Amino acid sequence: MRQGMSIEALATEVHRIEDAKRDLIAPSTKMWVEEDLKMAIGDEIFGINKLGHEQLSSKLGIPYKYYQRMQTDAPELLATNINAWFRKEPTRNLVRTLDGNVRAFLSDKFRALDNYMAMTAVLPVLQEQAHTSGLQVKSTMLTERRIYLQVISPGIEERINDKPIQAGVVISNSEVGCGAFVVEKLLYVVVCSNGLIHGHSLRKTHLGRRLGTDEVVDLSEYQQDTIQADNKAFSLVVRDTVRNAFDREGFKKAIDGMRAAEARKIPAGKIDETIKEVTLKLGLSNDEGDQILSKLIEGADLSQLGVANAITGYANEVDDYDRVVELERLGGSIIDLGPDQWKVIVG
Repeated sequence: MRQGMSIEALATEVHRIEDAKRDLIAPSTKMWVEEDLKMAIGDEIFGINKLGHEQLSSKLGIPYKYYQRMQTDAPELLATNINAWFRKEPTRNLVRTLDGNVRAFLSDKFRALDNYMAMTAVLPVLQEQAHTSGLQVKSTMLTERRIYLQVISPGIEERINDKPIQAGVVISNSEVGCGAFVVEKLLYVVVCSNGLIHGHSLRKTHLGRRLGTDEVVDLSEYQQDTIQADNKAFSLVVRDTVRNAFDREGFKKAIDGMRAAEARKIPAGKIDETIKEVTLKLGLSNDEGDQILSKLIEGADLSQLGVANAITGYANEVDDYDRVVELERLGGSIIDLGPDQWKVIVG
């Protein structure tokens, strides 16, 4: 489990973004991209960050590799393409900006469930549970795409082969269209600091109501009583979900699943073939598969559980925090495989 950033640094940046962000509802007929690839919205000009370009490419149906080529070699051609599609297929869009740049280009039905609101709902519950259950924040991170909190409870622990495993929870959110707000259960292997993400307790998608307007609207100036009421109700759900995330019976059931996975071995001579099948099933790259094979051999646990631990062990060496968490989810998905599914993988 990568350490990420401190909780204090996370809170400071989340608060800064909340104060600095601007959201605009903008019809594409009132938007255009200039030859230097800055975006005009009404009478304002914004830069566009990497994710904004990715979402523009997807929204307009321009293959991203071709989009990147035009971006590098022919920016004026890219601007012409974007502007032509803005006019040919008019849409209304939620454009999320920060520090003078477009950071997300989304549907006007996207409900901006922001990190500040999510943390405002989550942190008081975690503080409350820390006093009663001794919770510890193990890792936090704010990337361009998502926010993460990984929290464990040392007081809820079981052992497998004398290795302590503690109950935990992963809370994540994307305010720029890269995923829902999710509360997921975490199995934390203390000795090697591996984290297996195993099932979710709450998933809230970012889907809301359209605003009936054909003008550019600054949402900071728009009355949002309904959205505020929805957010209050959401906060109550988050509070109850996080409180219940450290259920001891549910944790013991997950540990039983890990013990069953440990009992399902890789047949002799099938190690390479098994990892190739896992690589294919999980959509991993060949290089990732090779790294996981190395971790499996190093760990000397040639079982279904060993494969899961090899995936999360490799995750600890990955620099991209978004990919780290995804690998931890994939490790958990290996634990979830039943006996018949495992037999298919090991042949």
